[in-house]
Amino acid sequence: MKFFYDGINILIIQIKKISKNTKEKDILSLLCLLCFSIFLLITIFPIFIDFCKYLIFPIISYISNFFYTLINQKIVQFYPINLKVLVSFCFILYHQAKKIFIIVSIIFILMIIITIILTIIKKFIIKKLSITHFIEIYFIFFITVIGVFYFYHTLFSIPLVILLIYFIPLGSGKYFLMLQNIRYFSDIVITQFELYPLNISKFKILCKAILIFICCLFSSIGLMNMFDLSSTLSFVIVFSFFMVLLLKNKNENKVYYILKKLILFIMFFLIIIWANTKIEINTIKFLGLISTFYFSIDRIFSISKEVAELIKSKSVLYYYEDENIPKKILLEEIIEIKYIDKEIDEVELVKQIILFQRLNLNDELLKLINIYKKSKYTKYLQLVESIEYFIFSKLDKSGNKKFLKKKLKKIINLKNQKINPVKIFLEYAYILFELNEYFESIKYYEEYFEYLSKEELLRLYEIYKKVNKLDKAKEIKEYFIL
Repeated sequence: MKFFYDGINILIIQIKKISKNTKEKDILSLLCLLCFSIFLLITIFPIFIDFCKYLIFPIISYISNFFYTLINQKIVQFYPINLKVLVSFCFILYHQAKKIFIIVSIIFILMIIITIILTIIKKFIIKKLSITHFIEIYFIFFITVIGVFYFYHTLFSIPLVILLIYFIPLGSGKYFLMLQNIRYFSDIVITQFELYPLNISKFKILCKAILIFICCLFSSIGLMNMFDLSSTLSFVIVFSFFMVLLLKNKNENKVYYILKKLILFIMFFLIIIWANTKIEINTIKFLGLISTFYFSIDRIFSISKEVAELIKSKSVLYYYEDENIPKKILLEEIIEIKYIDKEIDEVELVKQIILFQRLNLNDELLKLINIYKKSKYTKYLQLVESIEYFIFSKLDKSGNKKFLKKKLKKIINLKNQKINPVKIFLEYAYILFELNEYFESIKYYEEYFEYLSKEELLRLYEIYKKVNKLDKAKEIKEYFIL
């Protein structure tokens, strides 16, 4: 999960950096989401379908036939264990994985070649080609290359994207918001597992999974023979009932509840797709199929609303980063300071600190910062210290650069932080520049290069000239300033 979060984080940083307006952010976000969706379609989806097709449903049919023979013929015969189903599944899984690996490798090599070609075009032929257009062309090539190997997957995706753009126009900011919400939700889940880990042993999880599977298996066998249903349909019905039971407990931790709900509905949706391919189509079944798809997709979309509400209530990152949050929402989420004490949890307290900062309630903010420090919380200490520095310390001691350097160094040396405020590191780099400590300043500017504004790039350009790193100065001037 952490790897996924870091990848999304880098992606959003780059989109923000190279986009000139909301429309460009939406275009790049949509292209990223489209490529990721197609990648899932050609990797995870086929493996899951094969898992159901060659392992789960054959096991149901095999055991069902055994019980049918036992009950109706009153004969118990012991046969050697039939490993054909398992061997068949392993072979197909290996073949599918091998096929995916070969295609992904070919795509990767082709994309490297395309990147080199586009870089040469940008450097020598069309020098004024913007980085946004460069990336757009790259993604179009990427989708085209995938389309060569998976024509029908691409044919399925592209018209849906056109309809999506028709109903949700580019420039509305919703595609970039979707990418941001994925990041915020990932951060909430990671934080939840860190602060409130599930104290369940792997053995108990395995036993629970086996018990659930056995119960679903035998229930589906009974249902299949009672109503003369197919093994596939009976398993889907029983699994649906199991999902309702599993999601009935809404009193559990909200983050875990929504995460569990999301995983189960995606699994259910994939099983529904596979199961309906086995149903003989007539008018009634076709209408049933449409209803099933509609309600399955509707439930998945409804979860996105729950995720948005969860982000509003639990995400520190959302309130720290998103500059377009309406004041009304800030006021709705704020808690009067008289109701805040040392018993408040760390995430909620940090969220309140950010809210009071954004509403410029500095007197109350200082009280909250003192409550945080007295509570001996540490996960967001760098963020809290940074807020305190920019509102109080910098204003009071703006003329004393050595004092600021000492204070900043103490803040940036804090380890194991949930949020590392880039602004504080760039402030430290600036103070070092003011104190003529150029090489140390370069170290921090280079480390956070992707976050640099045009003003900071100009400063780094000047520093490179001062320390005689003319090649790097020329590179910055040519590619990032001009």
